[in-house]
Amino acid sequence: MFGNKNKFGKAYSGLEIEDYVLTATEKEAARMEKPLEKKWFDFLWYVVISFVVILGIRVIFLTVIKGPYYQNISKGNSIRNVVIKASRGRIYDRAGVPLVNNVPSIDAVIIPAYLPSDDNKLSEVSVKLGKILSMDENEIKNVLSNKKSKSLNPILLKENISQDESLIILEKKDDLPGVGIEKTA
Repeated sequence: MFGNKNKFGKAYSGLEIEDYVLTATEKEAARMEKPLEKKWFDFLWYVVISFVVILGIRVIFLTVIKGPYYQNISKGNSIRNVVIKASRGRIYDRAGVPLVNNVPSIDAVIIPAYLPSDDNKLSEVSVKLGKILSMDENEIKNVLSNKKSKSLNPILLKENISQDESLIILEKKDDLPGVGIEKTA
């Protein structure tokens, strides 16, 4: 059982691994190291090239063919800051006497980014707003034309409108693009 301590025999006794590798015959060296065949390198090369080609085709598809679609979606992903104003109500002094009584009001505002770019439609919006808010059309046109930027921040059109006027604006929201209402304290 423990009689044969050296598997390699007396010829290889005392040799280290490095000595065995350096003194190996051609047949033994071929058995120790099997070279990779060229077909595996070619296969790996074809896999890498096909992967790069597939990625390139996908990039072209997304930028050229689907580009306008994603551009329209990105235009809709705008961020608008909406300030939520706190309703204050009454403010009392230390004796319990009311100092201020804040009354909530409703303001008509425009958002320039949502206004129609066509001048005819813009004049239609100003005519409709003039009738609803009892304002002069030219005054509304001046406010609308001065704010031709694509800002998402609301611009005050008229303060303290009546509840009926605000309901009409909400009702005709589809006919009045870029027009909205804000509640203030």
